[in-house]
Amino acid sequence: MKIAKIKFASLIVLALVVSMTAVTAVASACDDKENRQNGEMKAQFEEVHTAVTDGDYETWAILMAEKDSPRAEAMLEVINADNFYLLGEMMEARENHDREAAREITEELGLEFRGHRGGPHGGKR
Repeated sequence: MKIAKIKFASLIVLALVVSMTAVTAVASACDDKENRQNGEMKAQFEEVHTAVTDGDYETWAILMAEKDSPRAEAMLEVINADNFYLLGEMMEARENHDREAAREITEELGLEFRGHRGGPHGGKR
């Protein structure tokens, strides 16, 4: 009877170790995937930012078309080669924390104003 209890306890400990190892492996894989996605999003943002800063409408339009985003689609519908310079002015206003100028340009472009951080609350909660 004593040996059976020891074997049973050993099996429980072994099951716990295996379970914890599996959970750790899954969590690590999720972190790796999230870090990779964040890195890809940052690189994508930087490419778009550079295109706007350089006044490169063609590159910006290609990058925006590659995004699977309703916001990107809406921007492509209203921003064209003729008014693209306004996007650069809006971005500059946001970077300079000039919310009013950014809001005016956004409205002129026919887009919804989303604040400095792009959120519905201007990046604040």
